[in-house]
Amino acid sequence: MSEAVFVNDTDAPDIDVSGIESVISDLTNAWNVHDADQFAAPFTSNATFVPWFGALMIGAQAVADTHRFAFTTVHARSIKSVVEIRIRQVGRHVASVRVESLVTDVTDENGALAADMRERWLIVMRVVGDEWKICDAQNTYAIEWAGSSPGASSGDS
Repeated sequence: MSEAVFVNDTDAPDIDVSGIESVISDLTNAWNVHDADQFAAPFTSNATFVPWFGALMIGAQAVADTHRFAFTTVHARSIKSVVEIRIRQVGRHVASVRVESLVTDVTDENGALAADMRERWLIVMRVVGDEWKICDAQNTYAIEWAGSSPGASSGDS
C-alpha cells in the first residue's frame, strides 16, 4: 500500500493519519482472512454502510452479519488489496476517507471465478474515545468508460 494522500480542509491542527491507515489495514486484513466480526469491528454501533448492491446496513452487527454470508459464498476465496487511500480532514476529529481497492478471486453463485472487482469506498470516520471508528461508509464498483481508466483522477481530492 502506498502512502496516503492527506488534505486538511480545516483550521484545526493536522490529524495523525496513522490511526486511519491502521483501520483501513485492519479492514483489509479481516477481509483477507474472511472474518466478518473482525471486519465489522471498526464500525460504530450505529454506523451506516451501503455496499455496492444498495442495501442499507445500520450498525456493526449488521455489517458483520452481511459479510459473514459473503465470506462463506462469493467472497470465500477473495483477496482485497488497497491501491490508494485519500484522507480529507473535515473537522477536528473527523475525516472523509476514499479508498480504492482491488478484489480478486471472487466467485459467482456457481463457484466459478468471476472478474476482478475494483472498488471505491467513501468512509466517514471520527475519533471515539482514543481510536478512529467508521460512522458512515459506501462501497461502489469502479468501472471503466470511454475517456477514463481505473484510478483516474481529476486532480481534485
